[in-house]
Amino acid sequence: MRDFLQCVRTRQEPIFDAWFGYQVMVAIGLGVESYRTGRMMGFDPETERILEDVPPRHPGYEGSGSNAPDAPPAYQKRPAA
Repeated sequence: MRDFLQCVRTRQEPIFDAWFGYQVMVAIGLGVESYRTGRMMGFDPETERILEDVPPRHPGYEGSGSNAPDAPPAYQKRPAA
């Protein structure tokens, strides 16, 4: 809020401008829609449209949920208690 008021007084650009706000709201909207429909959502920044069919990032993306064996211990799956 302080930055906004300072920008009103000095007519400088705010730290978070309207374009950043738009990008954040698109991400939030996609997240909400994904949660409500239970499907993965995608967005094409070139056309600014939601993608109907989202291709997987790479083959096997929806794997077992385990990390590579050489991953740091903090990233390894912990056994159930």
